[in-house]
Amino acid sequence: MWSHNQLAVKYALLGSAVLTMAGCSLNPQVADVSSIPSIQPDKSPKPQATQAVRTPHTVAVKPQRVATRKPKPSSATPSLDKVALCALKQCGKGYCWGGNSPLKGFDCSGLTQYSFGKGASVNIPRTAAAQYEVAMKIPREQAGRGDRV
Repeated sequence: MWSHNQLAVKYALLGSAVLTMAGCSLNPQVADVSSIPSIQPDKSPKPQATQAVRTPHTVAVKPQRVATRKPKPSSATPSLDKVALCALKQCGKGYCWGGNSPLKGFDCSGLTQYSFGKGASVNIPRTAAAQYEVAMKIPREQAGRGDRV
């Protein structure tokens, strides 16, 4: 049976090997974002619920009234928007293992820590493992906007 320390070393070596094979190192790397389209809201026209959609086998369905509840406005929404905007502003910054600033570059958990700190003034732990430990766990089907999966 593996001890806790042996498992930690095993997974640390495995993770380092994967990062090395993926081309990640301690040197910052700048991603080529010129080919990535900018993120814009979808402005294409949407069919109304009462319109029939033409398919090879069209079936007309009479619209029914369904009672729906309006979602309660969340006070977290503006903060999450600021967090997302802060993260999007970092597009094109270099990748740096362990990085957590625009000057140094970011890794995944460094970007989330920076974005929550600057965008919503919320301090979260530095590493992905520590962020997972303090996070509230919910079923995947209940995940919503702003939830890390």
